[in-house]
Amino acid sequence: ALLDNKSLKPDIEVSRVVIPEQAQMIASFAMWYIQGWQRKMWEYPSLQAEKNWRAINRTPPSAFPVGILGCGKIGGKLAQILIDLGYPVKAYGSRSRQEGDLTVLSGHLGLEEIAKSSNAIVNILPLTEKTNGILSADFFANMRDDSILIHLGRGDHLVDNDLTQALVQGRPAKAALDVFMQEPLPLEHPFWENGNIMLTPHVAGDADFRSIAQFVADGISQYEKGKQPAGLVDRNLGY
Repeated sequence: ALLDNKSLKPDIEVSRVVIPEQAQMIASFAMWYIQGWQRKMWEYPSLQAEKNWRAINRTPPSAFPVGILGCGKIGGKLAQILIDLGYPVKAYGSRSRQEGDLTVLSGHLGLEEIAKSSNAIVNILPLTEKTNGILSADFFANMRDDSILIHLGRGDHLVDNDLTQALVQGRPAKAALDVFMQEPLPLEHPFWENGNIMLTPHVAGDADFRSIAQFVADGISQYEKGKQPAGLVDRNLGY
């Protein structure tokens, strides 16, 4: 979440839930959309209804570049899965660096490069003052007309009206949204009836409640022992 540091007392620590299984779930959720778009899997039901034996798309992973916005534990997990499967991958983070086979870009030019070069873009950024509204008209204008936006970060990353207009203009061609500024999504919201948007109700990283409870209990135990609990938020970074 976007932290209001002024509203938190200096001596209060804030921890976010960090569960390895959750990173795996989000990565696999993103992979479903990436591979579905790459292979055009969602078009086959109509061919089946027509009894039409026709291959739609044979684009290999090597010809399908993927951009990941956010390069923490979740982004790193997704990037490694993609690289292992042969996809060209670039990520966007707070600083430029090379992590093995993964190139991490930063700044305005880095963001622009990822938008221009990627067939699929997965947003899993944390929400900070710098990333609030990052998925806006300027970003969409640089996206490819054969690309999909997979938005799994925070609702406030996305400027809703800008995406609606961008889809009309064909950049991106499709959007998969799992998070929204207001949840549940209001019934009158235009996203519901947009044929180029696929909606899910914030379930990409829907971790088991028992795992979350165990994480909280472990954190309390570490704190009581005078140790640093996992997942502590860096106030300077905002996450």
